[in-house]
Amino acid sequence: MRIAVLILSLCFSIALGIQSALIAAGAGIGGNAVLSESGVVGMGMAVLFVIGAAFALGLPLIAAMTFILAALAAFGVSGSGFEDLKIWGSLSLILAAASVIGSFGLRKKKREREAEKKLLHDLAAKAAGAN
Repeated sequence: MRIAVLILSLCFSIALGIQSALIAAGAGIGGNAVLSESGVVGMGMAVLFVIGAAFALGLPLIAAMTFILAALAAFGVSGSGFEDLKIWGSLSLILAAASVIGSFGLRKKKREREAEKKLLHDLAAKAAGAN
């Protein structure tokens, strides 16, 4: 799950970054300041997606918080003409949920490793005691 979040968030960041840059540039040329600001928010979201991807493997709960922050930014300015931000915000919430699910898998994997280490330690102690 965590690898899927990593890959998807990087792909989404590229698409969102390009779309937002084009929106911001086009709105700036056309003189629409509100839409231009929404494009800038979209570019900020793209950066947050990259940050979330960076934390997706090792610290998935931090990644989830980053994706939630991106969603809040998207829904905060979604009524300004850049309606696709609602879609990007929804995708961000999906990535946040997947990151939380991935954190459970990471915890399980850590517990399994600790149990395996304990078993090997106990076996080594038994073997040393038998000699």
